[in-house]
Amino acid sequence: QFKFFAFTMDSVLKMFFGKEGRTLEGVYDEYSASFDEAHRSMTEFFVKRLPFAIFLDFLPWPFGPLTPGRRNGYGSKLLFRTSPEGKRFKKAVASLDRISYQIIKEKMNDPHLKSQRDLLALFMNAEDGMGGTFAQ
Repeated sequence: QFKFFAFTMDSVLKMFFGKEGRTLEGVYDEYSASFDEAHRSMTEFFVKRLPFAIFLDFLPWPFGPLTPGRRNGYGSKLLFRTSPEGKRFKKAVASLDRISYQIIKEKMNDPHLKSQRDLLALFMNAEDGMGGTFAQ
């Protein structure tokens, strides 16, 4: 399973950002590790906390859902934010945000941006209909 994940992340990094991932070779990559942690912590949250989250569905607003079938009450939000899994998820997503913005900034300053073919470069080079690009 690790090799499948590593191959997928290396491929995603290359296709989306033009970055060479080497997780398949066992080289640590913070983006890949953060993505994996976000996924793992969300899965653990649902496995461990689902019975209590379902119980919250039966409580009236503001603890239960405002709209039936949605977990938008304060009880669900509090449960997620105070759980160890929710805290790990929030930390992993903050790391993904930081790294993503760093990648975007590096791309914007790259003099070879026009010749790159990864998805981020293609999006940044796309014209906005008014003669400018999204990288401007």
